Amino acid sequence: MTHTPRASYNALPPRAQNACRRFALLPSTTTIDKGLAIALGGASPRTAQSLLNALAQAQFLATNGAEEGRGPVYSFHPASRGYVRERAGTEQETEESVLPALLDWLLVTASSVEVPVTPSHAVFPRRYTTSPTPVQFASKTESMAWLENQMPNAMAAVRAAMEAGMYWQACSLVHAMLPAWKVYRPYGWWIEAHELGLKAAQECGDRAAARVMAITLGTGLRETGEHTRAREQFWSVLRSAVADQDILMTAQAFHELGCMPRATPADARQHLLTARDIWDAEECQRGVGLTDIELGRWEQEHGLPAEAAARLTEAHRILTGFSDAYEAARAEAYLSLTLACTGNLDAAQAHALHAHEEFNACRAPWWAARTHEILGLNAKEHGTRTEAVGWFALSLDAFRNLRSDSDVERLHDHLSQLS
Repeated sequence: MTHTPRASYNALPPRAQNACRRFALLPSTTTIDKGLAIALGGASPRTAQSLLNALAQAQFLATNGAEEGRGPVYSFHPASRGYVRERAGTEQETEESVLPALLDWLLVTASSVEVPVTPSHAVFPRRYTTSPTPVQFASKTESMAWLENQMPNAMAAVRAAMEAGMYWQACSLVHAMLPAWKVYRPYGWWIEAHELGLKAAQECGDRAAARVMAITLGTGLRETGEHTRAREQFWSVLRSAVADQDILMTAQAFHELGCMPRATPADARQHLLTARDIWDAEECQRGVGLTDIELGRWEQEHGLPAEAAARLTEAHRILTGFSDAYEAARAEAYLSLTLACTGNLDAAQAHALHAHEEFNACRAPWWAARTHEILGLNAKEHGTRTEAVGWFALSLDAFRNLRSDSDVERLHDHLSQLS
């Protein structure tokens, strides 16, 4: 960078100077797009893009290419940030001047994505300190791309909110990003975000919000093999929910305890049945469908494929009725494994291929790779070696791209058994 920050800044028109200061006050790792420029400056889309172009030309912003759901993306030049932040100080502007707008914009847009993607997710009250306008998306695929590409910004914003004591905003943003945690499975961020969210909820004295943060923290811990910590979170949630007569969270805690890998078969089944009974009594059919997925998996693993097939078929029907494509596809993927065990290979393949299409539509790459693995397992089970190798190879490539070491190792084991 060859420009002098002082001279370049002084040459900017006032509106561009204002935008420059506000961008410099964002958390240092934040990447900037037109939607954020609109949110921070109250500009029209055309004016926002003109401001970004002017700041890029003046070498305050570096162009980072384009991202789906966001368009052109920029980052602030580190060499200029210090000078511009000093200029912001002379205008009595601080990080706290722009953080509420950043948090509100991320929250209102994530919330607009959250509702159609996770339709039965309990929504926290949204409390905005500005008047944010969500980004408008042409499709669910585009909105999920925005969530995926905004995860680094969301994490930076949550950390900054915690440092600034903006606890409810931090907790709410972690909660609204649930589709990203579920679909993309970034477990490092998942766990960090929910540890911060749990602390934030506790700082707010909100026991219900703390339970939501703890239950999702526990699922992330469980998926990364931290079973003791996960179990502690679930039992803590159960005790809190029972004490506060939070019936639905009581069911959720039993459900998660039933999914613990180290639970005895009898305990796992009983926890799941207890959760299902509560869901059913409360007429929460989506909960019934989700728990039936896990009960179907239990029945399959314990030599009851016919019962498992019936239960997973019903789970798929229920979740499809709620337009919950992601969870319905999970039910269908497990149904494929079960049907293969009963000898119904054509139906098993049809369900796995359909589930794969649904996961691709949901932008759920881990599960898309997993359905290819399921197709390979079904082929291997019934002696079609060449077909099994082909499906496993596709799955292996996908898991490599996701840098999922444990999955890559498992696929290598599958392939070695067929060599």
